[in-house]
Amino acid sequence: MQKSKLILFVFTATLLLQMFSSGNSFDSRQNIPLVKKIKIKDKILFAEIAERDPVQTKGLMFRESLPWNAGMLFIYPYEKVLYFWMKNTLIPLDIGFFDKNQILKVIKNMKPHDETSISSEVPVRFALEVNLDWFKKNNINIGDK
Repeated sequence: MQKSKLILFVFTATLLLQMFSSGNSFDSRQNIPLVKKIKIKDKILFAEIAERDPVQTKGLMFRESLPWNAGMLFIYPYEKVLYFWMKNTLIPLDIGFFDKNQILKVIKNMKPHDETSISSEVPVRFALEVNLDWFKKNNINIGDK
């Protein structure tokens, strides 16, 4: 009887750890990134959600490609000046920085493997990494939502 209680306890503890350690960035049942459909102006984009480490730290590192209407949305609990770099990132990207009202404040180009710090320059709550020139080719500009 004691052995079965111990097995049940270990199973339950393991399940709870998996649920809480995934932090909304992964589907804990399948260990795959959580992807949400987002809309900017009239354009639809499928973004992987990065709310916590280690997903935020890894970002799009080591990816050899990114579908055109895909990206990664970094979500922070409050507005602050954000800094990004391209260490171990193989593809050229644009990054758009959005405030708490989801208004686009800054767009920057980022080069593969560049370890120069890229700043949002102003306090923002969201950062969206997409393929290079995605914002320009979709006519999305500063001030858009």
